[in-house]
Amino acid sequence: MSGISLSGYSSGIDTDTIIAQLMAIERRPLTRLETKNETREAQLSIYSDLRSKLSTLKTAVDKLNSMREFRMMSISSSDEDDEHFSVSADSTAQAISHNIKVMQLAVAEKEISQGYAATNSEVGSGTFSIFVGSEETEITLTSANATLEGMRDAINASGAAVTATIMNDGDSSNPYRLVVSSDESGTANAISIDVSSLSGGTAPVFTDGSGGTPGQQAADAIFTFDGVTVTSSTNEIEDVVTGIDLNLKKVDTENTYEITLESNIEDLMEEITGFVDAYNEFMTYIDDKIDSDTMDGDYTATQIRRQLSALIYTSVDSGGAYTALSQIGISTSSTGELMIDEDDLEDALEDNFDDVMMLMTAYGSTDNSNVQFVNSSSATENGTYAVEITGVGSSLAGTIGGYAATTIGTNILMGATGTPVEGLMISFSGSTTGSYGNVSYSNGVMQSFSNLIDDYLDSASGVIKNKEDAINRAITYTEDQIARMEERMDKVEARLKTQFTNMETMLSQLQTQSSYLSSLGTGSYSLF
Repeated sequence: MSGISLSGYSSGIDTDTIIAQLMAIERRPLTRLETKNETREAQLSIYSDLRSKLSTLKTAVDKLNSMREFRMMSISSSDEDDEHFSVSADSTAQAISHNIKVMQLAVAEKEISQGYAATNSEVGSGTFSIFVGSEETEITLTSANATLEGMRDAINASGAAVTATIMNDGDSSNPYRLVVSSDESGTANAISIDVSSLSGGTAPVFTDGSGGTPGQQAADAIFTFDGVTVTSSTNEIEDVVTGIDLNLKKVDTENTYEITLESNIEDLMEEITGFVDAYNEFMTYIDDKIDSDTMDGDYTATQIRRQLSALIYTSVDSGGAYTALSQIGISTSSTGELMIDEDDLEDALEDNFDDVMMLMTAYGSTDNSNVQFVNSSSATENGTYAVEITGVGSSLAGTIGGYAATTIGTNILMGATGTPVEGLMISFSGSTTGSYGNVSYSNGVMQSFSNLIDDYLDSASGVIKNKEDAINRAITYTEDQIARMEERMDKVEARLKTQFTNMETMLSQLQTQSSYLSSLGTGSYSLF
């Protein structure tokens, strides 16, 4: 009878309904487990939204957490369309005006030979020399490559700081000229070529443009900056004054142009407003979810909310005039929402810009002109650290706060991993070893926000990743429980069906016997 349902065929009882009701009672623990997992899935969705909104907040924060980002300079120039020069500035530049006149552009020297009939014309064999500045390179031509094109290839393979090409000037008889160009501009990279030792061919005679001859003489850039004549071997001048780079484009000896650098307060206020909006949006969302039945006061979400809101009230000891956001017009309402008093914020930025920057950003300063703060990392701890230089130039080495630093290039030292100065970068411009004062560092409010959000969002071991992993483990464990209970439910249902089927079968048999006995009691018999 296994698998056959005989619902009420003998008893008249709807045994299928009874079994369904009994199974509903049996399934109550299973239903509770399924409901738990539905809640956990909803929690995962909420944490996914929290991750997205934290990323949005992080984007707003990172526009304000470094000196470079915070000190957004507005640069204006009287040189229309940057025709004669362009200018850029970094976070170390000061808001001030400067005057520029472009007197001469830097150019690289070009030495050009007389014409040859063909690229394989003989130039002679032997050893010749190319001088770039004071650097001499000797090059040997043999019978195998003693041609114009062979000389070109030998020069390019020599390692000399020049490039050789062959020009076709269109002359009817001798159109091919060898052109040797310095790889760098400026008089320090001028070229001279000595071919006096070549023999067996027509040695090239080079000219450099002097006296109307073919070629181009090396020249330095010359310009005046605030009335001071400046000479440069290139047209791209870095740090003509601290934080300002120039790119010279065109000579104009008649006119002086003005550039003006100003702290871009208007754009900066927009960035601060963007942070406030992102913060309020995140807090509104997390407050709503924490109080929901799904989260029911979830500890991790509550901690995230509490820790982020606490940063708004953080006191920052940066050495500046301000120690809290409330002092520059950023405060909280009675509901915890951030508000901006635009007048107070604008006044603070206009009157004490650097102090606002020290409050908001990862701020570093030094007390020795040969050492400059460059950057930091989320692992850098607040403090004042002594700078000791133990090697200079190409052998630059030193310590920061007594901890051995990693050398980057020839002028950067960075604090080593696992130390309080991890990621703290300084530049060094001195020429001798010794003690070079201190570098001081403090995390501003925005850098603290950035560090904390990084801890939440870390894809390997972040707070949210750990919480999601815990929820997923709980879901997996409960799914295993559900699977086992489903298997047990199937067995319980099968047993109930068998029991009720057996009952119906027994009742049917009894009914058959009863009918038979009844027929015996009412019948008539004849013996004769």
